[in-house]
Amino acid sequence: MRFHALAALLAVAAAPSDLLTIGGQAFPQADILDARAIADGTGAPNIYVTLTPAAATRLMALSKASLGKPIAIAVGGTVLMNPVVREEITGGAIEISGVGTFEAAVAMAHRISGKDPLPESVDE
Repeated sequence: MRFHALAALLAVAAAPSDLLTIGGQAFPQADILDARAIADGTGAPNIYVTLTPAAATRLMALSKASLGKPIAIAVGGTVLMNPVVREEITGGAIEISGVGTFEAAVAMAHRISGKDPLPESVDE
């Protein structure tokens, strides 16, 4: 168990500056449909990341295998959160909290996806 946690942390430490890793698994920009800064219920800035269907399937399997365990979510080798997985992640999206300012969340969302957020509607 400790070996797997250490291996995941070492994989995170060697990540390129824009690479999203979840539980030590890489989710490169090609796996990201959208990443955007949002406000949570208290107004704190978060990043909402939506994955491609193939990446969502990988995340679902990873979350199922990690039930009851902490799972590191990192960007560029910096762990942003290490939540305990309480249930399988089936929606293909995650919300990253603790990113500081809204401006920092916007910049990090762009680093994760490599592009601007998708429009909110087809009218944009």
